[in-house]
Amino acid sequence: METETEQRYLYCLVDTSATSETEVPAKGVDDVSVRLVSHREVGAVVQDRGHPLETERLDQLKQWVMIHQRVVDKAGETFGTPLPVRFNTVLEGGDDAVSDWLASRYSQIHGELATLAGTWEYRLHLLWNSTPFEETVTEDDDELRQLIERKQQAGSGTAFLLEKKYEKRLRSLMQERRDELRSKLWRTAESIAVEVAEQPATATLEQQSSPESDKTIGCLAVRVPADAESTLGQRLDEFVDETGAAVRFTGPWPPYTFVSDL
Repeated sequence: METETEQRYLYCLVDTSATSETEVPAKGVDDVSVRLVSHREVGAVVQDRGHPLETERLDQLKQWVMIHQRVVDKAGETFGTPLPVRFNTVLEGGDDAVSDWLASRYSQIHGELATLAGTWEYRLHLLWNSTPFEETVTEDDDELRQLIERKQQAGSGTAFLLEKKYEKRLRSLMQERRDELRSKLWRTAESIAVEVAEQPATATLEQQSSPESDKTIGCLAVRVPADAESTLGQRLDEFVDETGAAVRFTGPWPPYTFVSDL
């Protein structure tokens, strides 16, 4: 019969040849020490765990996610860029089973660790306050200006239709501006990134506290060299100064977006 200590909760995978260290100085869930199980120069950071993490309490789930991330961060500090795995991954069996699992996927894991080595992921959230644009676009766009002039001279029925045309034209111009900002941010990130990937434009907890006028209109994940953070920040500052949009970025993170499922 399989016992709890014969299953392993998996945090991430690391290149053990990157350092002479053989341990990850971190505590996992329930304050259990984590350790390394290796096959050749690939290591799995694990802790003994009998079953997946299950709870209906949001605060408990957040705590587990923070612990998981803390262990992955510590593994990254020790061994360099780790290969993150899905939260709440439990491997059946003991250390021998983990070693066998590593052996069966050795080429893929080793290849991805080599590809991602020395790079980290950042998340870029593009925020745009459309109010200044709406206030000035009428003066800059001939079609909008003509619609306003025609509406002022028209009867109520015609004025109503012209107002609809005005709103449609305004929505079209706003969409064009959002597309321009997203494209420009992509090009800005691409100029220094190894990889760029579009993400769902969902608001983070921090963004939810922003003024309502600052809307999230795009989100990118970028993978950049470890020494490129300041350059990324400078390029984003230039983007903000030029466009008037805002960018919030978080990181460095392990390259969650750029790894394949194992």
